[in-house]
Amino acid sequence: MIQELLTTIKAEYATHKVQPIWIQDTIIPSDINAVREETAIGSSEPPFLKQTAEIRRDLWNKWLQKEATIQAYTCKEGRVIILSTAAIHPPCSWIRIMRLLSPMQKAQVIWFASDEERIAPQEGDPIEALHINGGYAQKCNPRSIVIYRKEEATRVLIHELLHASCSDPDGSVSHIEGDTEGWAEVILVALNAKGSQKAFASLWKEHSYYAMKQAVSAEQFHNVKSKEDYSYRYLIGRLATFKRLGLSVPKIEALSRQIKSLRLTDKKLELNATD
Repeated sequence: MIQELLTTIKAEYATHKVQPIWIQDTIIPSDINAVREETAIGSSEPPFLKQTAEIRRDLWNKWLQKEATIQAYTCKEGRVIILSTAAIHPPCSWIRIMRLLSPMQKAQVIWFASDEERIAPQEGDPIEALHINGGYAQKCNPRSIVIYRKEEATRVLIHELLHASCSDPDGSVSHIEGDTEGWAEVILVALNAKGSQKAFASLWKEHSYYAMKQAVSAEQFHNVKSKEDYSYRYLIGRLATFKRLGLSVPKIEALSRQIKSLRLTDKKLELNATD
């Protein structure tokens, strides 16, 4: 499966050698309404949406006070509506990702480009959605994607596009999220490698070590050991997917201190606006 993924990504870069380009689009009233709707969370919404709503509301309020802008960018593969305090451009790699993961339907993303980072709570406290989540989407609906952090936005796009492209496996929510997150990180590493098997092997060695350190920190300092723990699905559940795909996962000794950042991938894998 990994070889097939690498072959597909290598073909993408070989077929589309010229860097894909986003075209700035006109903001229309329905765009504003769509953004506003993602800041209004009702009492029946799941806890993770309630916990993270303030991140989205903060940017919305800044827009109301003319301290933020709403921009839109479009291409054949999709459209991105961005709410941000400074001008920001969606990464060119997003076009490739949309082409790979949603080839039959045009995707739409609402991106609240918040500077809020993923930071672990105090030692002993549980890791909740507010500390780690960065987006959501409806199953089998590529036009429903919402991302609400600048940090790791590309990884989140991949994760949510997987949900939106009907790729969820059968099982519990914890299993589905762990499997989806595992695949999202594998795809991100493969994109960074541009489909090269040698580059993938090198990048994977670094990423798997990073992922294991995060898992050990969560277990050691936040007692994340059970699927009942919210963050288990992301920090530990993904490891099962890595192993199932035949990817190496190193053993890590106990850590001397807590890892404060809850980034699921290292900054080295952050595809920027021109990638």
